[in-house]
Amino acid sequence: RDLGILQGEGEATRLGPGAAALRALHVENDLLAYRCLTDLREGELDAAGFAGWASMFLTDDRLGTGQPRSPVLAKLARQAVGEAEFLRSVEDRHGIARTRDVTPGCADVYAAWASGASLDECLRTSRMAAGDFIAAARRLIDLLGQFAVAGEGTWIADVAGLARSRVRRSEVVA
Repeated sequence: RDLGILQGEGEATRLGPGAAALRALHVENDLLAYRCLTDLREGELDAAGFAGWASMFLTDDRLGTGQPRSPVLAKLARQAVGEAEFLRSVEDRHGIARTRDVTPGCADVYAAWASGASLDECLRTSRMAAGDFIAAARRLIDLLGQFAVAGEGTWIADVAGLARSRVRRSEVVA
């Protein structure tokens, strides 16, 4: 209710606007990802940038916590960190702790991957082991599919679907 996902008073609770989109996300930081997704503006990210942006919500410390070099991704990472802090303040008021930090350290790498960079180039840039990179890419493919479902009927579905197809390369799906 504090966030508008649920509406009503007392026992009379109903789903608010956006609840269906939130229900489509099955990631640990689902509420954070949803709130950040709703803050995106059409045209702000191309498909490759969207893939990099989405990788921040995998909450995998192996992906790194440094800031992206891309100015747009760096700005969106700072916004996601601020949103996470806000959600934690709401959670604190209710005695729960769910929201984890975003991991923006490989946003540039997954954006490059979705732009067609080689596996070798991405591994050198990220300093990740091949298995970690590919495992995270597979999780990213799944998450991008969830974003496409959550954004059904909007520009988000299109850009998330395209990002998913660009991340889903033979090195990842083999």
